[in-house]
Amino acid sequence: MAVGQCQGTSGHAFRSNRYLKNTDSTPPQVSSLDTAITAGTIYYDDDYDLALTQPYSGTFRISFTEFLYYRISSESRKQIVDVFPVTNDGYMSSAALLSAGTTKFSINHTLSSVTDWTNPPGCDQLEISFTNIRPGEGITFSANLCDVNNNPGTPALALTLKLVEKKVGTRVMYQPVFDFSNSAVAQVWGPNVSPSV
Repeated sequence: MAVGQCQGTSGHAFRSNRYLKNTDSTPPQVSSLDTAITAGTIYYDDDYDLALTQPYSGTFRISFTEFLYYRISSESRKQIVDVFPVTNDGYMSSAALLSAGTTKFSINHTLSSVTDWTNPPGCDQLEISFTNIRPGEGITFSANLCDVNNNPGTPALALTLKLVEKKVGTRVMYQPVFDFSNSAVAQVWGPNVSPSV
């Protein structure tokens, strides 16, 4: 679309192109990943093999660069609101982002209710509790997670609990943190993000 000024006429000209395209083709980008362990033994030095078998519980927080949406079709999406249940058909609960049947993960909703559905708060951060997760296990979010421009990510956002070596004095600690499941996921959802250790 372009607007310009023409000499000798009313002063304004208008031209429209019906084949305009949105140049944003990326899903919401992850800006940070923070993990807090509340249960499970943290191992050091030669106990790496023990750390691999340890079940951990806690929470992780994932922040995004923009508000989250749920893709309904290639033409429509609904804004995510971090509440459950959602009482307005024009919106989706953040709970819809977790895969069906997920029992070891649950969203800690930031809202208990929404009083004004004409302008509900957007959701650009999720806090998720996990229970008895071992290194190598993880979570895959709904493939319908997208941004305001209806851009989902392929592959879907997937996070895995990994052990990161952290130097503590003269010892090496194996810190469990959630990170992208693989480099293909990281490239799509947050190529410049590393988990906080």
